[in-house]
Amino acid sequence: MNQIKQQITIQQATRQKVMHLLELTEVQYGSVVMFAAYDYLQLQTGDTTLTKGLQTSSLFWAWWRNHWHKIDMAFVAECEGLVVSTEGIHKRDLAECMQLYDAMHNPETFEFIPHNSILQEACKTVKPLIKHTL
Repeated sequence: MNQIKQQITIQQATRQKVMHLLELTEVQYGSVVMFAAYDYLQLQTGDTTLTKGLQTSSLFWAWWRNHWHKIDMAFVAECEGLVVSTEGIHKRDLAECMQLYDAMHNPETFEFIPHNSILQEACKTVKPLIKHTL
């Protein structure tokens, strides 16, 4: 199996684990990922033409899914682990997993930004706002 197919398989398995832990459907999971991306773009670039360009950029979405997947992997490891509390050792319940997922996937705390190539590609789709008149 080549490296790209292997990475896709790992991402699919991770997504399935997340959906199982949070009791989400494919559509619900996809909505979470998409709306978090919109929130992230709004926080980073506001309501600009660059935001609109990034929202339609396949490079941006590939980049976003890769970063989301990294956080999902950390979430799965954390949520599947045992918790030591005053009541003893137990697995996290659904409410704890949801709270953890929201905290780990909060766009306000993301410390990554798209690469220049992604921004440049998005800018190519943005129509200039300034019209020259003679």
